[in-house]
Amino acid sequence: MYSLKAKYIMDYWNWVFIILVSHEAVSGTQCEPSGVGNITVTKVTPDSLTVVWQEPTSAPHCTRGYKLVLSQHKEFKKQRNETIDGSQRTYTFTGLNQCTHYYISVEAIPNSDSQSNPAPVKPYEIGSTSSYTSVISKATVKDLTIESVSEDQITISWKPIDHCLNVDYEVNVTNTNLFTITKHLSVDITGLDPCTTYEIYVTVLFRGILRLQPSAITARTLPGDRVVELLNVKAGWNSLQLDWKLPDIYRNNCVTEYVVQVCSFSDCLDAVTVHDMSYYVSNLSVCTLYTASVVVKLSETKLSSRNSTVTQLTKSAEPQQSELFYPVKVTTNTVEFEWQVLNMSSECAAKFVLSTMSTNGSIIAKQKLDYTYRKYTVLDLKPCQNYSFELKLVDENGSSTIDYNAVNVVTRASEYPFAALAIVLAPIILAIAITGAISFILWRICREACVIIKQFLQHTENVLSSPGLLKTEFNIFESESNQYPQVIGKLEQNKGKNRYCNIYPYDVTRVILKGDHKDDYINASHIKLQEAKPVNYIACQAPTATTCGDFWKMIFQFRVNLIVMLCMQFELEREGFIYYPRLKEVVMYDNIVITCYKEEEFSNYIVRTILADKAGVLLKVKQFLFIGWPEFGVPESPDVMVKFVNAVQRMSKRKKGKKHYMVVHCCAGVGRTGTFIALDALMRLIKKWNCTLNIFDIVQKIRKQRCCMVQTEVQYKYIYECMKYALENHTSFLVKVRKPGVSNRKDLVPLKDL
Repeated sequence: MYSLKAKYIMDYWNWVFIILVSHEAVSGTQCEPSGVGNITVTKVTPDSLTVVWQEPTSAPHCTRGYKLVLSQHKEFKKQRNETIDGSQRTYTFTGLNQCTHYYISVEAIPNSDSQSNPAPVKPYEIGSTSSYTSVISKATVKDLTIESVSEDQITISWKPIDHCLNVDYEVNVTNTNLFTITKHLSVDITGLDPCTTYEIYVTVLFRGILRLQPSAITARTLPGDRVVELLNVKAGWNSLQLDWKLPDIYRNNCVTEYVVQVCSFSDCLDAVTVHDMSYYVSNLSVCTLYTASVVVKLSETKLSSRNSTVTQLTKSAEPQQSELFYPVKVTTNTVEFEWQVLNMSSECAAKFVLSTMSTNGSIIAKQKLDYTYRKYTVLDLKPCQNYSFELKLVDENGSSTIDYNAVNVVTRASEYPFAALAIVLAPIILAIAITGAISFILWRICREACVIIKQFLQHTENVLSSPGLLKTEFNIFESESNQYPQVIGKLEQNKGKNRYCNIYPYDVTRVILKGDHKDDYINASHIKLQEAKPVNYIACQAPTATTCGDFWKMIFQFRVNLIVMLCMQFELEREGFIYYPRLKEVVMYDNIVITCYKEEEFSNYIVRTILADKAGVLLKVKQFLFIGWPEFGVPESPDVMVKFVNAVQRMSKRKKGKKHYMVVHCCAGVGRTGTFIALDALMRLIKKWNCTLNIFDIVQKIRKQRCCMVQTEVQYKYIYECMKYALENHTSFLVKVRKPGVSNRKDLVPLKDL
């Protein structure tokens, strides 16, 4: 007997095959074939493998068939048996598991087994006619899916392979150096270029080295969350033409669609998807302010979160003609004009342009006047000259909306034709003038003040007796509401610091707290009025439990000595929090200790004296609390408010003309707060002998610095009522105003110092 055994290890298409060939020849005359030769696995799929072998090298005529055994165990503990005809040299096993190590045996069946009484088949044992091989079947991932796509990232996922344990997954991206190996069932592929198509391959790694069958998927990154650059906006009388371009980061043909929407103050047109970088919209309203936004369409279901906006006024139609422009006073070198204004939207009424022209039509001077003007005096004219004057009302684009008829005026002749003689006598005249200067100035102030106050009272009577006129003035404010950005107050980290979701300070006038810029917000606004100098107002909402520390921090930062509280105490108590201590009570907010050590009660207000201590630095604060001013309403009569303003101003006088801050608040810090600030500023004007009183102008200035100041028409009317009461019931030694219904000069009452 002789025996020969050999083992071969070969690498074929990255598959490991282990071949064990065993041959035993037994002496004797029995007809038995030798072992089959050269067993080879020729094809492997995820669920099948094909095996090929050679017929026995000795006594092949003794072979009637072959017995094939498949097992996952090297010892063939559990096996799958197949028997085929002796003429076949190949067989395919199907229904296999992916990624599984199989052992295969092929045994030649001798003819002796085909006798009429064959011996029973015994459990397979390694014998002289057996050969073995093993293989790992090919495996692919299942359900390879694109989970999400962004500008520079693609996320993919897949399901695990059945029967595959301890495998890794290799992810490759074509045309890049991106490569990773992971055990997870998903991966984020980052560092990609925007708007680029990528082919991604996922390959199973068995035991870290064998790369099985790869799976592929294709995805395209998004264009990127970028904003378009608006290049040009052209306005027609009822149309807008928009043109824009893309930032350089976008590639050619990367973005093909844009969404455009045009809105007016009251409503919005339907959003439109366009393919070009231009858009024309017509059938708009004449002389109306529109806001257009352009946003990139990233996909069928997703828009860029950033848009580009532009505001543009459509042009006016043909200007209206008006004859309501006329001179009321002509002197040697001045002409005073008055005019009236037709009903016009605020966008069409930006300013007046008054042109002074000579007889040949050349423009001598051009004066731009605010829309609130209704009269104006042209100065520096020459005596006895013919002038032509033209007045136009223009919109924000400078286009004319009202053309007033030109007016020709001849200035009066000089009352002093002997100018040379006047020069000679100048020293004598100057001496006389100096002698009577004081008396002349006093007479002049008294005369002008009386005239201006009389005109103001007449205007007040007209407004209060004509509800339509009052409503017209207030509607102008409403049309101009919220005209400046309010971004900071709407930030997520600042939302909890606002009492109301519709009252925010303008970014340009908001109070900025010192310290960390991320925590510098408080719902408060600077209100600066030339008429009220040296007082600087701060209008703010009533402090809440979460903002009380910021409130007292603001008081210390601006060294505020005067707080005016206009909401009623129960409005704060219903929220369970009051920002100031009660009498003799001590509280602490952040690092500031607050003490109320004095409280005085008057008929309509309370005055508290509060001492604030911050790390040893003391600040004395007077708080004036007005009693009886309902929210959105007004007090019962104007006299109580006039007395209250007087009391506050007496305390303010102690600053002796130095610049100082006054904090004024109600609940929201707009309605009652704006009304008080307007009254305080107007009443300060009277004290300065500056009687150019213009309630509309003051309120408009205040509303340009904080939204919704003087919130209701009732509050606006109350300002007129208070000023009328103040002027009719008080006089100074310079200004005397007759009370209504009084005819006797002896009944004129000197104004007390307001």
